[in-house]
Amino acid sequence: MLSHYLSNKTTKEFLYALESDIGIPISLLLQGKKGGMWLEQGTWVHPDVAINLGQWCSPKFVVASQRHGNVPGLR
Repeated sequence: MLSHYLSNKTTKEFLYALESDIGIPISLLLQGKKGGMWLEQGTWVHPDVAINLGQWCSPKFVVASQRHGNVPGLR
């Protein structure tokens, strides 16, 4: 599912805009680790990317995050 999110044109535009705004390279906004101990494997994403990913996955998440003020720029 993450690969579908990352291949989306809107996602790419969001990541470039976020990179430009906060000055953190895209390569550091999303970090994955494979191999080694299973506790150290997984994917980490910047909190702003996590919100955008959640919104991409679920319209219910969009509504909930807007209602609770957890969306940057909508507070």
